[in-house]
Amino acid sequence: MTTIALSESHVYTVDGKIVPGVTDVLAPLTCWDKVNPELLAWHRTRGQHAHRAIELWNDGDLDEEDLDPQLVPFLNGWRKFVKDTGFHVTHGEQKVYHVGLGYAGMLDIRGIMRRVPWLIDLKLGAPQKTWGPQTAAYVDALAVAERPRRRACLRLLDNDYKLFPQNNPRDIAIFQSCLNLKRYANGS
Repeated sequence: MTTIALSESHVYTVDGKIVPGVTDVLAPLTCWDKVNPELLAWHRTRGQHAHRAIELWNDGDLDEEDLDPQLVPFLNGWRKFVKDTGFHVTHGEQKVYHVGLGYAGMLDIRGIMRRVPWLIDLKLGAPQKTWGPQTAAYVDALAVAERPRRRACLRLLDNDYKLFPQNNPRDIAIFQSCLNLKRYANGS
């Protein structure tokens, strides 16, 4: 059985061997070098905490009295999405590994909406051009029988949300191009 691990520093290993992560592979498509590193770290931590709160809420384990008030509007946005669409979570925070291409990642949520299987990636920030390739990589890493038919990014707003369907058929090719460039740059 393959063991996928994710370290605190966001490094993936599969059976003890370091493999590229989806976000790391797509890093050349983003430009964060002009953003204050402390602000970037704050946003990253806030996103991790919002993801964890939603995961706990989905599992019925969230103690809302202890929830940081800054996270409540994002949780409310998630709850509104679930109520408005009838979305039913089947999997959350799932580590995936593509055996053939040798990359790993952590998809946020899989579930059913209007009788259709979806992959939903939660976002707190503004839309990015990496969203499509990121969700395509997660779907491609799943076993064929588990692959959802639709994928989207759900931007959580203050007590609201906006759904961004990701349906560009070129998304997986863009991800694979970035993966090939990363391997080439690393000499592998």
